[in-house]
Amino acid sequence: MRLDTLTIFICCSIVFMAIVTPLINIFIRSIRLLRIYRKIYDDRETKVSDVKFSIVITAQDNEQELEKNLPAIFEQDYESGFEVIVVTGKSDDETDTVVKNLQKKHSNLYTTFIPDSSRYMSRMKLAVTLGVKAAKSDWIILLGPECKPETNQWLKSMSIHCNNNKDLVLCYSNYDNETNKYYRFRRLYLQLYAIREALGKRAYCSTGYSVAFRKSSFMKHNGFLNNLKYERGEFDFIVNEYSEDYNTDVVVEHDARLIVDNPSKKSWLNEQMYYMDTRRHLARRIWHRIKFNTDMFFMHINYIAEIALMVYFGIMHNWIVLGASAFAFICTILIRTIVANKVIKFFDSGISVLSIIPFELRMIWTQLYLKMRYLITEKKDFIRK
Repeated sequence: MRLDTLTIFICCSIVFMAIVTPLINIFIRSIRLLRIYRKIYDDRETKVSDVKFSIVITAQDNEQELEKNLPAIFEQDYESGFEVIVVTGKSDDETDTVVKNLQKKHSNLYTTFIPDSSRYMSRMKLAVTLGVKAAKSDWIILLGPECKPETNQWLKSMSIHCNNNKDLVLCYSNYDNETNKYYRFRRLYLQLYAIREALGKRAYCSTGYSVAFRKSSFMKHNGFLNNLKYERGEFDFIVNEYSEDYNTDVVVEHDARLIVDNPSKKSWLNEQMYYMDTRRHLARRIWHRIKFNTDMFFMHINYIAEIALMVYFGIMHNWIVLGASAFAFICTILIRTIVANKVIKFFDSGISVLSIIPFELRMIWTQLYLKMRYLITEKKDFIRK
């Protein structure tokens, strides 16, 4: 077997690709970002501020979620004080009863109601607006009824980030340990893009089920005036419209994380469909999607090239290029797994090392499936009638 110039070129190219393409990866970009974040957080004066919070929760047929998750909020160890405002609509379950029973135990729990006569506008966004207007504090935390703080230090951690230089604070959240592992991986993966953008120049979207913002900012931007007709997207619209250069912070430390209830397949799919529609109306969406698509393209083209070369040169009995391709394939898997596992451990996501590569490869196919589902969905379903 002759070692000619072409063979050397192919071997060097495939090994070079195996080393470089894993660097075009949200996980490796996040490692650097988290190191910077840790340094900033360690150097920051970690004295808890005296910020008072108004926590706004919108509820519609959320009896079980409120009964399960609301008590964890009232267990917060936070001396500066906070209030919880639950905004409810006409429910078919015992949501109102759960709130009334908790009000007997907690004097800082308040409730308000969505008028039955409201039409042609999102009831969720109307609920948020009513809750914000009822709030006594300037700092509002909008929280989904399906999530709860992981520890009783959540508000303390949040308060450190709610300072005079910031108007928005995002909070990392993920599904509970009973949830499908791929759902957890996908949620972490997509949140990394949002976290990087928020800690960069300007935030693009929320990290899911929680966002802290100033009441004064909400009123200044006229709430949801520009998107009130869209059924959902309340978290994302707030972040996308209210974010300005360097006015957003992100809380990722363990004490401030949120646990989200295990979603049913139907509710998970509905959430994805609403996001697919919401993102059509978000500013800076093209650049956000280019980054994800670029990562996916280079990952798949690398795997395809390595496998194709192994098959072809195996048939041709060119053991040198076959060996180089196999070596490159192993390097790709090892680099991507090691890097991803560091980020996964930081966020305590509980994803098996063996699942990382299959889950990464599954991401783009999930996106394509969701896109196809969205294309055949009636678009009027996303607009309040």
